[in-house]
Amino acid sequence: MTFIAQYPADNNASIQVIITNNFGSVTSTVATLSVLTNLNVPGAPSSITRNVGSYAEFYVTAFGAVPITYQWSNSIDGGATFTPIAGATNAYLWLTNVQLSQNNYQYAANVIGPFTSSNTPPATLNVQARAVNVPLTGYGAVVAADNPVAYWRLDEATGAATAVDAVGSFDGAYTPSPGSITYGVLPPGIPNDTDPAAAIANGATVQIPFAPELNPTTPWSVETWVRPSSLGANGGDYRVVLSSQYNLYPNAYNGWYIYQQPNNSFAFVPQPGNAFLSAGSIVANNWYYLVVTDDGANFNVYINGVLAVAPLPVAAANFIPNGAGVNLDGTAGITPTLGNTVLGQRTDGSFNTFEGTIDDTAIYKYALSPQQIQNHFLNTTRLTIAKSGGGIVVTWPVGTLQSAPTANGTYTNVGGATSPYTNSAVGSQTYYRVQLQ
Repeated sequence: MTFIAQYPADNNASIQVIITNNFGSVTSTVATLSVLTNLNVPGAPSSITRNVGSYAEFYVTAFGAVPITYQWSNSIDGGATFTPIAGATNAYLWLTNVQLSQNNYQYAANVIGPFTSSNTPPATLNVQARAVNVPLTGYGAVVAADNPVAYWRLDEATGAATAVDAVGSFDGAYTPSPGSITYGVLPPGIPNDTDPAAAIANGATVQIPFAPELNPTTPWSVETWVRPSSLGANGGDYRVVLSSQYNLYPNAYNGWYIYQQPNNSFAFVPQPGNAFLSAGSIVANNWYYLVVTDDGANFNVYINGVLAVAPLPVAAANFIPNGAGVNLDGTAGITPTLGNTVLGQRTDGSFNTFEGTIDDTAIYKYALSPQQIQNHFLNTTRLTIAKSGGGIVVTWPVGTLQSAPTANGTYTNVGGATSPYTNSAVGSQTYYRVQLQ
């Protein structure tokens, strides 16, 4: 017997079942229905420090009688006054492009159950200037224009300890032991770009501490460029390229990883369903551009700008993002290192480490479109022209607008042009293109 819903008036109700067939009947023992009206909020939002221009996320964990709803508020006066934030009604509150003017803003959530509610203690947003400003030209500008949450160019000088997040707040640590890291590897796999990469060998990794921003519960994408230095040697030779997991018994494994299989294909594995998408045919020392997208309905794997295998339904994978749904009793938070995002290794150390070169790795809070993926693979951008009234409007995400009187003519910069750029639709014809710097 299943009850669709229970109400406080049903508490302590007695339930008994009589089972009857052609030969008689049997009456069950009496069962008592207990209806809980509690609301438990074990995970209040934590104060965070983020770099200027970064995304920032606060989240709250709650369970009990359903439905549970949320209303976030913020204070800009040191906590004296909290004002509800329009539309901020999820367990997670995302902020974009945080600025120094938001330093010390406070955020709190009112968690509302059907019978009671609870206000969380406030959490503080600390905003700081970037310690290192990474140049975002060429391919870097193409990626940055599509607003990644985090972007590691992996172009640091020899001996560097930090893999700088060029757009977010999520620096990684180069961890050479027990192997080695070679910096400044050229040529890169990215077309028409001279930005160097990092090669890892014999167990070296890049370790990025857990952050909820790197593991959205909404649609997301991850991309990376890799060059495996060797192929699978035996039936157990699984080499993990990239992972973001939380594995701690008795909690269900959650998160995902991408690895190189013994049959020399790439596989994407979402947890805890352990479903996987396998595609590609790896050639040693060739570069590959790998992208995984989660659009909320399906996982998609792209290799070198092309959808490489049929989509996998997210529901079929029973997917839980790294760090979501764990320790709901509030007894512990994310265990250090077990929730890391790791380049070159599965987060918990299972399977073998990756052998080869890694470059320009990024995470997004939405599913990249096929066109964006093609643009990144080709290291190009998109330009659109639309008629508007008596003029034409030219838009482009990055680069310098140039024009010429003929398609094969001499292109020159359009002085002072910023996107969107409006020009007259009458007069001589004009051709436009975008030059990446």
